[in-house]
Amino acid sequence: MSLVVTSSSQTEYDSKSQGKGGIENPSSFKNFLNSPLTLDANTEVAVVSVKCNRDRNTITIQQNEGFYLYWGEAEPDNEAPGREDINTALQLVVPEGTYTPEGLAAEVKRVIDVVVLKAYGEVASTVVSANYTSGELTGYSLQFTQRGDGSSLTDKPLAPSWGAYIDASTLESYQAPSVTVSGESRNFTATNSITNVIIKGYNASFPTERCDCIGKSNPLSQVDSTAIFLFNGSSVKDGDPDGYTIGLTRSLGSIDKTAVNRDYVSPVHQDVPTADDINVPDGYGFTEAGDVPFLWDVAFNWKPGSDGQVVQLTVDADEFDMEMKTITTLFTPTNASLQANIWDAVVFEMSGEFMTVSLRKKADGALQKLVDAATTTFGSRVKPFGITCNQLYPKVAIHQNNASTPGQVTLTTWNGIAGTRYYDENYWGYGRAEESIYLPDTTYLELYNEIDSCEIYIDGTTKAGVYSYKPVLGSNLGISNSWTLLMGDSLMFSNNQEALLFDNLDRFRDILGVERDETHEAQATGAGTAIVTFTSTDPKSTDPTKSMFIRLKNMSINSYNANMRSISNIIYACPRFDTTGQLTGNLFFEPSERVYVSLNNPNKTVLNSLEIDFVGVNEEVLSDFVGNTVVVLHFRKKK
Repeated sequence: MSLVVTSSSQTEYDSKSQGKGGIENPSSFKNFLNSPLTLDANTEVAVVSVKCNRDRNTITIQQNEGFYLYWGEAEPDNEAPGREDINTALQLVVPEGTYTPEGLAAEVKRVIDVVVLKAYGEVASTVVSANYTSGELTGYSLQFTQRGDGSSLTDKPLAPSWGAYIDASTLESYQAPSVTVSGESRNFTATNSITNVIIKGYNASFPTERCDCIGKSNPLSQVDSTAIFLFNGSSVKDGDPDGYTIGLTRSLGSIDKTAVNRDYVSPVHQDVPTADDINVPDGYGFTEAGDVPFLWDVAFNWKPGSDGQVVQLTVDADEFDMEMKTITTLFTPTNASLQANIWDAVVFEMSGEFMTVSLRKKADGALQKLVDAATTTFGSRVKPFGITCNQLYPKVAIHQNNASTPGQVTLTTWNGIAGTRYYDENYWGYGRAEESIYLPDTTYLELYNEIDSCEIYIDGTTKAGVYSYKPVLGSNLGISNSWTLLMGDSLMFSNNQEALLFDNLDRFRDILGVERDETHEAQATGAGTAIVTFTSTDPKSTDPTKSMFIRLKNMSINSYNANMRSISNIIYACPRFDTTGQLTGNLFFEPSERVYVSLNNPNKTVLNSLEIDFVGVNEEVLSDFVGNTVVVLHFRKKK
């Protein structure tokens, strides 16, 4: 019989090292024997005792754990039937793994930055930190800072970022990716002129196509921003007057897993129709070969020979499908006045969820409002821009495409947010499906459509009454949205709630130290403030939850792990609590009755080393061990 003492630290058994690596890893170590150990034939082994240290500050995150963050309407009612919210809670999934408190804080920040900063361009930065008092973890802080005043921003989509709305590779929609459209819109050129971008409605390579293009970078700020598009006056030749559709559109692109940019005609699986009163320019629609879809989130539309109008993408009240509709304007810019060069620019002004659309007089630069943000009648105001369309890009169509006198649009002012987001996976809704390289997950796609077809986009109402547009905070600090940390089952997802639930929200809530309420808006420094901080104050135990087994790695043991459906080298299952009732920290195990496991050696065996692992039920090496680990083994001839 032989009693063998093994240790991860091979010099000081009681050392409190910070956890060594290699052969001295406290959860996976190897001891070399200067005097080889000779074992008789038919030997068996048992664990006599175990001493180890499982770090109290090591946090294990399991699969499908995390939390939800919401930025938008305070306590919206999304219970079926109907939805009164143009935003949605963001699902923040923290990757499975073992973390220190600081490591968890860093990973939570990374996840927030991937999701929140892409979903909301107005959120500029985040800070996540682990908090301590007298060396003890007291909780975590999550801070969000808005970007603020956009009026001074000068980043605009310069010429290289302008691309055709439709080209040969453009797919029909997120939901019908295999269908391409026949019409293309490459009949334009984009050039830079100092700080301006000039779009001309003619390209000799594509003279028979439409001119319809998008500036695919630097979305417009939502905080007191301005976009100004100059358009040239009448250049009538051969009886063809100018005509323009100038406005703003959501991103219609994504990037696949091979880093290829993908463009879509529409965010929905349908031909977006136009209301009967829209003066649809020639060559637009879905009925004729070569047609280009007519799609803007909001735009000034002047069809050659017709009066000017303002149009937007909303919802048909009867069909509940997205539809291009007109907005009742304060005045009608006649075709005659437009051809007479009375107006030289379209101006969009955005302040929170409010938008004003104006024409600028050429004579004196005065603005004449077409749509006033102060208007309360839904059909006479621009829709609020929720999560599906809150990042807007310039989209220009020029209908005079004569080679010698093409129409021209100059983007002179654009308060854009730095960075290209047009092709980013907007993680709240896109890029999460494994079966596709570039399509949204079905659950998110359904949610996307549900938001776009809600009552607010039909008639401007909620279940409780008229929708209240969110203004800009004082001193232009940001948008007056409410922040909510969601840690319960009421998740504001509506019909898709079940698909977006976490496996164990209570457990992650305890890890963060958040009280067991469903929402925590009150923890913010005030709904809608520019800098909002959520601070937890009561983190519950972060004790490890994984079972612990000892594996003798370099022996021919034939134990069996049914969970893994395979032979195993496990020789001992440690109890959840040690002999003193502890779950973490310095632990000591001493079985009252030893369980001997056969080494299956029919002949004498000489051992030069011993390899010991502490593993979970899936036989993964545990990562929350620190200090020194000591395992005492007893070898004996089988009785």
